[in-house]
Amino acid sequence: MKILKLYLKRIVKANATQHISNFDLLAIHRLLQTGFSFKECLSLLKNPKNAEVFAAIDQRLQDGEMIEKLFVDYLEKKYADYFSALIRFESFSISLGLMIEMVQDDDMQNKMYIKNLAYPSLILIATILGIYFFNLWVFPGMLEIMQNFAQINDTILYLHLTMQLIANISLFMLIIILVFILYFKQEKNQVKGYIFFHRFIKQGFWQDFVTNDFVRFFYHCQKNGLSTKQSMAVLCNLPHKPLIAYVAASIDKQLQNGEIMEKALNLSLLDQALNKFMIIAINTSRIEEMLVGYMEVNALKVKERCRNLGVGLQLFSYVMLGIMLVFVYQILLMPLGVISHL
Repeated sequence: MKILKLYLKRIVKANATQHISNFDLLAIHRLLQTGFSFKECLSLLKNPKNAEVFAAIDQRLQDGEMIEKLFVDYLEKKYADYFSALIRFESFSISLGLMIEMVQDDDMQNKMYIKNLAYPSLILIATILGIYFFNLWVFPGMLEIMQNFAQINDTILYLHLTMQLIANISLFMLIIILVFILYFKQEKNQVKGYIFFHRFIKQGFWQDFVTNDFVRFFYHCQKNGLSTKQSMAVLCNLPHKPLIAYVAASIDKQLQNGEIMEKALNLSLLDQALNKFMIIAINTSRIEEMLVGYMEVNALKVKERCRNLGVGLQLFSYVMLGIMLVFVYQILLMPLGVISHL
């Protein structure tokens, strides 16, 4: 038995993926910017926690492998997706810095979505499921008990049927929405979903979300010295961000056909306000400043839309709970009404 446990432990250890920590990635990038070589960075940052992974990287470097090829094997997926795309077009140092910035931005964006939407969504799901199962299991028993005290009037029965109908419709809609989310969350389906919904909603929160992500990545590319052509090449090759890649490919196609930048950005897929910002930016040669200004404005817009959606979900949940409580209160008061007439 001990031999089997030891063997399994070795297998797990052999298959375990070793990743460079977030701190070490940031530290390596800072040291590279100050003129240290990559091997010197490993030597300076080595500690008991990262000694094993650093030793593995160093050994592969000594075997003649290029850091640009092997580095991705020691990155978490969220980093590796960006690095794989960036290293095809830029140097190791620039790719590393851009990768870190993009992941940090993604983390901040996800925190904002979770903060504004997670709690209201959980309340809504809990409310719908609670009302559905309450109607299914508890109400029939309550009504049966109350019938022993008095005749239940039609109003109570209609309320019960109404609550059942609302709960069933809400549950059905919730299942449909969850199916849509799970389907379009898959990277291969996101572009199809975006184009599908764009047919019905020409300008709205879809464009705000996608434009917000596109401008964030485009800004980081510009800030790190990439040309517009290089930026589009990078964004077109982000397989884990299919919507951004699709938008970038559409813009790049127009640029290759001779369109100027501000016209190429005038896509129905994007927020129309972006085109106005870019016209000012190009005419004043202040592209980075205008991109920052647009990002700040659009980030506020996206945050406000998330907040409004969250408030709407909460209000809907509270209204459903209120109706349910009134209904239950009416049933519980029936015996008291009978007693008062004795």
